[in-house]
Amino acid sequence: MEPQLELKSDDFEDKLCHWSIAEEQLDVIWSRFCALYLPATINRLLNLPVPTDFANAHAWEREMAQPVDFAVSNAWHEMLVQVQHLPYFAKYLRSSKAMAAPGKRLAQVLAERLTEVAKPWDRKMRLASEDEQKYYMAAAGAAGQLLSTVCTHFINKPDRRTVISSEVQLRLLPFLTAWSNRYDRQFLGDVSLRLMVFMSGPVLDEEFKKIRKSYKNWEVCELQDCNVKRDLKMCAR
Repeated sequence: MEPQLELKSDDFEDKLCHWSIAEEQLDVIWSRFCALYLPATINRLLNLPVPTDFANAHAWEREMAQPVDFAVSNAWHEMLVQVQHLPYFAKYLRSSKAMAAPGKRLAQVLAERLTEVAKPWDRKMRLASEDEQKYYMAAAGAAGQLLSTVCTHFINKPDRRTVISSEVQLRLLPFLTAWSNRYDRQFLGDVSLRLMVFMSGPVLDEEFKKIRKSYKNWEVCELQDCNVKRDLKMCAR
């Protein structure tokens, strides 16, 4: 039997400390990115280029390069997945400035694109190889999580059809229902359930309100020791 490595409590606390520092440093990097490129990233996501170079990719990755799938799995979408928890993202969605206007239709576009891939992805989650199933479950979960985050910032709108059209909701809800049941207590299932709650209207909004309230200091820079309140998009510290 191979000897097991004994992890002392002090070592464990040190590792947690280093991990926390790494997370904080990463948030600084993401915040700098948002300060400089968030509007441009969202604009590009809403107006995607045509994918071309997937010649050496795996078969399912080449499928993801098709126009419909690529719209939900691309570099710009992934960047928003990474920065969606930052105050910069929240402030952009709440901003009334012209440069943030595209963000007002972000939920609708994300929902439309998820709806387009829901049927083929659902089939692959059930019938494809184990690796592909995990791949598409993760992709759908990430897409749903980003959509849920965006929807959270529009929780004050009682008519959810102004955020996601009724047509798209009707097309997406059957898949969200299936995923919430099939993947109960898993990431995709939890995300699907949150989206169902949002689409149901204000009656079940308490959880979304808690998430929305978790964003503090909306109107100031979140960088430590920085109290700038204006032109946050220009800050690159």
